[in-house]
Amino acid sequence: MSAAEEISSAPFGAAASDDTTSTTTATLKADDQKPGPFHTAVNAADPKLKDNNSNVFKVVEVPSSTPPPASAAKTRRSLYERLFRRSPEAPVCPQRNESSFWARWTFGFMNEMVSRGMRRDLRPEEFPTVEYADEAEQMSTRLLEAWAKEQKARGKDAKLWRAAFKVFGPPYMFAGIFYFTESCVKLGEGITLGLLLQWFQKNDTDPRDGYLLALALSACVLSHAVLHHIVFFLGMRMGMQLRVAFIAAIYKKCLVLSISNTSSTGLITNLISNDVQRFEDAAPFAQYAWLAPIEMLATLALAFLQISWGAFPAVGALLLVIPMQGAFAGQFAKLRKKLSPCRDERIKSISDMLSGIMVVKLYAWEIPFVKRINTLRKKELGYIKSAAVLRAINEALYFCSAGITSLFGFVTYFLIGGILTPAKIFTCLTYLASCRLTVTNFFPKAIQFVSESIISLQRIEAFLSLPEIGLAHGTKEQIDFLDSLTSTKDDSQKVMLAIRNGNFAWEAGVKTLESKEIVHQTLAEAKASAITPVLKDISITLREGEVIGIVGPVGAGKSSFLNALLGEMFPLPGTQIGLRSRKLAYATQAPWIITGTVRDNITFGLPYDEDWFQQVISACAMERDVSRFENGVDTVIGERGVTLSGGQRARLALARAVYFNADIVLLDDCLSAVDAAVGKHLFEKCIRGILKGKAIILVTHQLQYVSNCDHVVVIENGRISGDGPYQQVMLNPNSEFSSALREYAERPADMDQNIDDEEDLPPPVQKAAAITADIPTAGTTSPTALVRAAGTGVLSNETVTKGSISGKTYFQYFSSGSSAFTTIFLFVSLVVGEAIADLANWWLAHWSQSSPDQKAKAENAWVFFALVMATIVISNGRALLFFYVSWKAARVLFEKMVGCVFKTDMGFFHRNSTGTIVNRAAKDINLLDEMLPQTFFDFIQCFFMIMGTLVISVTVIPYILILVPFIGVAFFFLRTAYIRTSRQIKRIEAVTRSPVYAAIPSSLEGLSSIRAFHVEKQFADRFVALQNDNTAKYYMFLNCARWLGFRLDVGSAGFLFIVAIASVGLRNSLGLRPGVIGLLLSYVLQLTGLLQWAVRQSAEVENYMVSVERVLEYTTLPPEETPEDAKRADDAAAKGGALAPRTTWPENGAIDLDAFSLTYPGTTRAVLDHISQHIPAGTKVGIVGRTGAGKSSFLQALFRIVNPTPRGTIAIDGVPTCNVRLQDLRSRISIIPQEPFCFKGTLRFNIDPFEASTDEEIWRVLQLVELNERVASSAEKLESEVAENGGNWSVGERQLICFARAILRNTKLIVMDEATSNVDNATDLKIQATMRRCFTDSTVLTIAHRIHTVIDYDRILVLDDGRLVESGSPYDLLQKQPGEPGAWFASMVGEMGDDARAMLKNTAAKKEMERRAAAAGAAGATDEADAIPAEIPAL
Repeated sequence: MSAAEEISSAPFGAAASDDTTSTTTATLKADDQKPGPFHTAVNAADPKLKDNNSNVFKVVEVPSSTPPPASAAKTRRSLYERLFRRSPEAPVCPQRNESSFWARWTFGFMNEMVSRGMRRDLRPEEFPTVEYADEAEQMSTRLLEAWAKEQKARGKDAKLWRAAFKVFGPPYMFAGIFYFTESCVKLGEGITLGLLLQWFQKNDTDPRDGYLLALALSACVLSHAVLHHIVFFLGMRMGMQLRVAFIAAIYKKCLVLSISNTSSTGLITNLISNDVQRFEDAAPFAQYAWLAPIEMLATLALAFLQISWGAFPAVGALLLVIPMQGAFAGQFAKLRKKLSPCRDERIKSISDMLSGIMVVKLYAWEIPFVKRINTLRKKELGYIKSAAVLRAINEALYFCSAGITSLFGFVTYFLIGGILTPAKIFTCLTYLASCRLTVTNFFPKAIQFVSESIISLQRIEAFLSLPEIGLAHGTKEQIDFLDSLTSTKDDSQKVMLAIRNGNFAWEAGVKTLESKEIVHQTLAEAKASAITPVLKDISITLREGEVIGIVGPVGAGKSSFLNALLGEMFPLPGTQIGLRSRKLAYATQAPWIITGTVRDNITFGLPYDEDWFQQVISACAMERDVSRFENGVDTVIGERGVTLSGGQRARLALARAVYFNADIVLLDDCLSAVDAAVGKHLFEKCIRGILKGKAIILVTHQLQYVSNCDHVVVIENGRISGDGPYQQVMLNPNSEFSSALREYAERPADMDQNIDDEEDLPPPVQKAAAITADIPTAGTTSPTALVRAAGTGVLSNETVTKGSISGKTYFQYFSSGSSAFTTIFLFVSLVVGEAIADLANWWLAHWSQSSPDQKAKAENAWVFFALVMATIVISNGRALLFFYVSWKAARVLFEKMVGCVFKTDMGFFHRNSTGTIVNRAAKDINLLDEMLPQTFFDFIQCFFMIMGTLVISVTVIPYILILVPFIGVAFFFLRTAYIRTSRQIKRIEAVTRSPVYAAIPSSLEGLSSIRAFHVEKQFADRFVALQNDNTAKYYMFLNCARWLGFRLDVGSAGFLFIVAIASVGLRNSLGLRPGVIGLLLSYVLQLTGLLQWAVRQSAEVENYMVSVERVLEYTTLPPEETPEDAKRADDAAAKGGALAPRTTWPENGAIDLDAFSLTYPGTTRAVLDHISQHIPAGTKVGIVGRTGAGKSSFLQALFRIVNPTPRGTIAIDGVPTCNVRLQDLRSRISIIPQEPFCFKGTLRFNIDPFEASTDEEIWRVLQLVELNERVASSAEKLESEVAENGGNWSVGERQLICFARAILRNTKLIVMDEATSNVDNATDLKIQATMRRCFTDSTVLTIAHRIHTVIDYDRILVLDDGRLVESGSPYDLLQKQPGEPGAWFASMVGEMGDDARAMLKNTAAKKEMERRAAAAGAAGATDEADAIPAEIPAL
């Protein structure tokens, strides 16, 4: 996918373009020395296109290739040179619409690409660009405009199919003319064959007539071959256009939906990956829904001329198939309707779990999560199995339908006294064969795919009908409303934002869609429906230059308030809201970082202004970070900012909001992730500095900044409980939170200082050049630049596998679904089934050329009847067996893949984006479920039919054996060329598809930011560019298939011409009888379409086997716990003793660290070096240190995310952790992560996924973490819904859920990565108290970012540069003077200021008194507390 790879790896969203097109629209940027987000590849490739003085779009002429010298045009190449000397390759292969008429419709323009594919590996840049007719932007725009008109005209009765028909109907109806012409030509084959066989039945005919009839038959076959590929090209291209248009339309719809309606990433991904595929399946066959009845009537009329009334039962047998196919279609539709929600749920669950994979690992939740996925998969497989049975019967019906129609027709004709002749039999067989293909293959596919498309269309229609965000900023009505609030005419501070009587609610459209009720909900209906408001009675005024601080407890509605201002929530009737400016900036609570450079993340699509950029960098305290990055501001950041610290991500998101230079700035708790010094700098230099004069709303839990705000608003339970200056709000008796403000005001200002020094963070970000060697350089940020965010992932592009599919892949596929005996039995049934079917046709020929007395015998009919019945039984049996084997293989491979993915190490998830992994679980598994079995079985049947045809041909005319090797070589060459080329094209197309899918979840994650910064157009353009790149590759794949089919069918027509002419010429010398000739020609006629179909199906099988290959790749992922580790643990458990884990281990929680080190895989530098320490059971230990000291690495070593070295140097209760299975180790330790993560499902599942606790126990822990009232107020109680990543719960509430998990586990060892920065101060204090109460007897290890949270702990470990530099009780460590050698902890406390230092020393002294008193009481002494020095007061 390299074009896609090039697009996806270009910084932040370089638009897709191709420097080979004759005219290219390029985006030009002023500064052309830095890679910018929105440049095009053509800009980078051609320095002539750069314009340092322009920031606008320009249309530039780019020559498709370097023009040849003038002399070259006059030089004519000799015949030898043209045949044997290759001309220089053009950079790009020819494009279809620029080729001649002959090359277009013979698909000769593909010769160059096939030639290159035969010689070497294809390169993505060799593919021509997408044609205008297939361009996603214009098609989706036309579709959405037609849909908007449909909705406007019909309202609730609007139907998406009418809108789609207006856009795509006319060209598709025009294609119907070619479909009809092809059907007429097919019937012409039967007519000419009948005339030729009549000539054979006469002994005194002129040979010239025979040759003319043979020539006419060949001409019909040739015409059929040409028309067949024209109609299928038109149909498949239409399917592709429908898919592309609907995917782009869905993405554009996502950009205008509320974030509540886009929270279901899995549903939207399934719409794009599976539902739109139904349109592509249906388009080539839908025409046969009306064409099949017409062709059947024509066949009936022509057959009646041959076998009289026998034609009616023959055609009637085909007619019986129609109700059967109708029943199949109804079942397919029902199954699709049931299957889609199951598949949605499975994909959503996988996506959700992959997003929180670190949490899954730390909690050892792989087993319940894999079990949950497999449970969803099991339900899905039930529907897939039913569909597979229907498909098997359908395939079997097609194979044996020839024998059934012959049985009904010819036996009936025999019973009414008719005399069967070769001309009558094989003419009718030809008629029925062409009609059979349409009725039993194309027509059922049309019914099936169209019925499935209707369901998919309804799902997409329901999604496109969801209400869009309706808040328009800066309208005249809003400005008039704001002006009316101005106190005086001389008031210099204009009202920038105001709400009066505000009531806001989330929309619930997608939830309704997920319940699979197809709805059409307009915005007005959504507003009018009975929805409980989340925010109630909100009234607020924000003036120019004013800073309003928004505070409140966890879950009060603070973030929802900002979403209401952004238009993500809809206002209920009576709400007045006004924003004076359209220019808003927004920094989210969880920073949304796009994959691209630091510069891209800050400029975010705006032109690059060097002076302003440097001011922003300085104000946001990023100067030292940037200076330490290897590439400065052009350093590439990994997906979702994984290569940055939490503080860096927060400041980067803040810098983006500042650089936007908006009139209104909304900041959602952006100061929580930084230390106090940096936070003070950001507040003074950024919020109160560079943003001075802006209207700012600051949501924060950092109460030290609230007193410096112009205005303070307290939100509690979705209502404003306090509003006014800080002193007034703090004394408000009606607000519970005001008491927290008063308590906080009494504390030292620097008490909450974060000891992590973000400025000292070593640069983890890699060089842009090192990560993406193929990123073209171009001007910096351009107006089209935004879209690196699409999550395509510079660090995790999929690799394109090369070479043919190995036999091992086929073996693994079939061995997953069957035993050796089953495989042999299946092969034998395939051979026997074809032999009996051929024997039945041979018996017809024998019957037709018998003597009149022999023809009249009833035994002929009985033998034919027995052979047909045997064909029916065997064909159905082998089809059912094959589809069962395929179904079982898909089931087994999926289970293996999911198990291996979740068991592999974390490095795999760092190297591969979520979209890449989900693509295999969604698209590839879908192909294994549906397309591969059907295509594979179709190919196998065709292969055996071809073998039967060749055997009959050589038996009748032995001279044909001379031609077989030549024909075989030619066809083998074509097949090899096609497979080599198409496989490469398909693989490149598969890689270009991944960024399209990855763009969806990434864009949805940052949707509120995208809209706040008004860059929807850039993201849509970026997505369209990715789509167009994928479409260009897929379009060449379609043309490659037509290239092969056209040549094979024309070759088959030539073979038939030779056979027909040879039959006429050798009639007398070989004594060829009419019955044998009829059998031969009817089979060769069948070969004409069958051969190319079989070859293409074999190639399709190989292409679909790429999906098997990709799935198998994930089934061989190395497990996180190596076999050596598992054996060591099992051996220790078997031996028993003190070094083996007990069932109750750990009983106490004592930890021994024996000079352990830690080195990350792939590196040589130890991040932890020779750390030794004994931690007694029940000890509360705080681990402190600057950023980069190794605190998080310590946690990873304890949980064996990365194994410490040497093994066995970490022991818990005397048991080395290397002697414990990973599942046991992690399940016996509780972890409370810093960044809370919740999984889609219920609250109960998120707290107790193993379902090991009772309701009473869960309610008890909810009460301990202050969540019981929140949960009790909901109707579902413990079954309350938790959206993906807990999106419907606040960040603070998610943190409390994580605390509840840890308390419920009730283990003797608790590890906390201090996790209370996302909750308010009152909740923080309650949590700290709950921890001390619930974990009294447990060993607690806390990675501390704020010293006051661990100052009353029993012991402090100080890490620096991977070494343990100091340890002891807080009291003992504070006896040292700041600045003296070895006084690491005292120095950290000293940096916090005198007031904070005094209070912390007081707290440490009090704790020391309690500890000594407890120790003295235990020893029977009472005077030990007197040893406390007097200079530290014991309070």
